[in-house]
Amino acid sequence: MASTKEISEDDFRQLVTDIANWYDRSEYLTRLKLLYKDHLNMSNVELGNAKSVIDLLQDLTGSGSLSSSNFTILYDTIKITKQFGFKSNVENQPPEDIKKHVVSMLTPYRQKVYQLGLELKEDEVSTLNSLYNNPIKKYQDSWSLITDFEDRKIIDEDFKKMEKFLTSLERNEMTGAKRIFIDDVESKERVMKPSSLNWEQQLSPTDKDKTEADVDALYLKDKFQTLKYELSNIYKGQFYKWLTFCLCDKICVEDFTRDDGRRILLLNELQRTGKITPYKFTVLLDIAILTGFREAEDLVIQYMIDNNVEPVDDERLSLFRQQLFQVLRDCGKNELRKVNHNYDVLKTFKSTNIWDSVLILEREKLLNTPAHIDKFAHLLGKSTTQRLLVAESTERIMKLSPIDKVIKTFLKEHKKQSYQDMHLLGTAVFNEEHKVNIADVFTDLKLLQSTKQKQVDQATRRQDAKPTNLVHVLKMIKYRSSCKVLITGKGGMGKTTLLRHITYNWATNNDDTFADKVLFLLNIRDIEPGKTIIDTIVGEIDLEIFANHIKKISNEEPKELIKTFMIEKGNEIVILLDGLDELKQDAKKPLQLLKFKSAPVWLLCHVRRSI
Repeated sequence: MASTKEISEDDFRQLVTDIANWYDRSEYLTRLKLLYKDHLNMSNVELGNAKSVIDLLQDLTGSGSLSSSNFTILYDTIKITKQFGFKSNVENQPPEDIKKHVVSMLTPYRQKVYQLGLELKEDEVSTLNSLYNNPIKKYQDSWSLITDFEDRKIIDEDFKKMEKFLTSLERNEMTGAKRIFIDDVESKERVMKPSSLNWEQQLSPTDKDKTEADVDALYLKDKFQTLKYELSNIYKGQFYKWLTFCLCDKICVEDFTRDDGRRILLLNELQRTGKITPYKFTVLLDIAILTGFREAEDLVIQYMIDNNVEPVDDERLSLFRQQLFQVLRDCGKNELRKVNHNYDVLKTFKSTNIWDSVLILEREKLLNTPAHIDKFAHLLGKSTTQRLLVAESTERIMKLSPIDKVIKTFLKEHKKQSYQDMHLLGTAVFNEEHKVNIADVFTDLKLLQSTKQKQVDQATRRQDAKPTNLVHVLKMIKYRSSCKVLITGKGGMGKTTLLRHITYNWATNNDDTFADKVLFLLNIRDIEPGKTIIDTIVGEIDLEIFANHIKKISNEEPKELIKTFMIEKGNEIVILLDGLDELKQDAKKPLQLLKFKSAPVWLLCHVRRSI
């Protein structure tokens, strides 16, 4: 497999010059403008004015995507454009096994639009021009049309936004062009949805020599590459420092101190060293949670659900790394001056940001123990008691004091026992003694998922929503650091039964979504005016039994012990709220009832109205 090894600056300049001349002679400029679009710093105007390939390669060098130590993008270019006849004046460049090179810097989507440029014929370009432009534009070739259509969002990485364009392709019998964008969707259906055909019959002609596992692995690899690129686009600018800091004990980050488009190189290096793979990516989820980027967290979780893969716990962010990040994240120039002034080793480095200063201190063994963090935090006037957001489950349990563990165990056993009969439902009002098993009547609701947080009208809510189901929703909740879910619908649709079903499965260990949590099911109407959720929960607990349970280890008042636990250890709690419309007059709104300091509470409310 072809791989890049650092070459001298002279050899690098020669290689860049040779490849620029080769592609200029082949008149590939507009193709490479399209292919390199994600990595160029040029504006659209500057890109349009670029007259030769060397302009593009120099811009790639300036953005950090191309250097003497990493010229993978050149190998990607040769592989995608199939210019295997290219030879430079630099020895062994490109290597003889260039055909075996695995493309890593140019995304699957970018490769698809390149293939589209190859597919579109001159008359098809004219047809698309007349369909989408009035007056007609003067496109140099198919590549310039695609570039323009991308800028106008006619062609987009989001498949759903391309429905109109794909319809145009089909209507005008450009089936080859349409196939480029729908092949991966059909590939996914072959992997995820077995049909009556055997596997060999389901494969396309080009896939006949691949087994099911081969195609599955290739599909997942493609999706993982897309995930990396999407994540790299989130950690831009100052947030790139956050990414490098989180990973500095996983890989050597000295070569990645500048952003300049190196985010994807950093993630590629993480994969090259085996720290992440399409099946092992928990550290990416940890970073998303720790840095507070909900968009990044959503991307990783959606990848897990869409591809039916579970996170592996062998690569996690250390508790040390988390705690140090919490101290640093809000630091500015004043804190930087304090640090540079108080550590002699930093006076020679003249660091311009606190993240680089800390990396130097870590390298010099001056900031690599909990005691060092305490000293460092004291210098900056920061606290070291922040909640560790992504601690592993065993480490999180270790943070519970002996009395906390006893309280949690008691509450779990107490609530599970009380919810054991949750599966029995009453039926007709004329026969109150007749009960039915919830398993016999529960039907998974057809749910519409919407992420809008602001109030919107019903039509907008329906338009934004997308179909989902209970299994999908529970998986989303399971892997999130925190989650509040609101379920709305007409009365009698089954929302209360849904909550009882979830509660019963928790109590009987039939579902592991909340296996390590204490779950409470409450109806809003049971919360009295002036009372909180915690007051209501404590009121349902037999405090006399609890007092006998803990009398040998604590003399504190039982009610206060439980309240303190729920407030201070709210991350151990899950709340299901039913009947939001039944909130009593003068009672506080549900969100005002939540007094947890650190609770990733699942708030599932019931509103009796149409959606």
